[in-house]
Amino acid sequence: MRKTIIAISLLGVASLTACKGGGSGNISQKWEVVYDNTARDSAFNAQIQSVDTMTAFPPDFIEMKAELAKMKSDSVSTLPPEVVEMLKIEDLATLKTKIKENLMVGKKQQDSIEAKRSVIYDFQKNGVLKMYASDMPDQMVDTSTKYTADVKAKKLFLFANQAVVKGGEMANDTITFDILHLSGDSLSLKVDPKSKGISGPSSIKPMAFRLYKEEKKK
Repeated sequence: MRKTIIAISLLGVASLTACKGGGSGNISQKWEVVYDNTARDSAFNAQIQSVDTMTAFPPDFIEMKAELAKMKSDSVSTLPPEVVEMLKIEDLATLKTKIKENLMVGKKQQDSIEAKRSVIYDFQKNGVLKMYASDMPDQMVDTSTKYTADVKAKKLFLFANQAVVKGGEMANDTITFDILHLSGDSLSLKVDPKSKGISGPSSIKPMAFRLYKEEKKK
């Protein structure tokens, strides 16, 4: 799929859950992505389980450890201290504990970011789709996509914003979404698997949104 349409993955990846039903409403508003982190949490648990079942040092760890032993002290000093510390581990149980600690730290950091961040799809009235994170409204903003919607036909069309995209930066095909649900406060979209540039329906999940309510500035 076109890189701008999957820009959301750069702001925080997770599985998306869809609203059911029909309805009608106005797409030209600010919508907040609704996440279902079940898949992400399952992947994390699988990583932890994989570490628990380790019975030997991983081959890549052994290889890096050997490379570290060959390095001169001035070269070792250029490496991140935490990497050097881990590569000096000689006991498998200690390594497993350290890996799990790092996984937990990463998960807590991601949870903290997601707790403070909303990913916004602003379907502007001028036909531009503006995508950004609520905690970075002036950074990582993507306006390279435009849209048109046919609510009666339950279709949404995304295509390149020629005012932003030049030449071969982006495919010229139009991505079609089925509008699964649209009401005053919720929206659900799913990519039409017949659209150009789509890898296949098995890898495409619906995208769910709720109407974004901006916090009032104090």
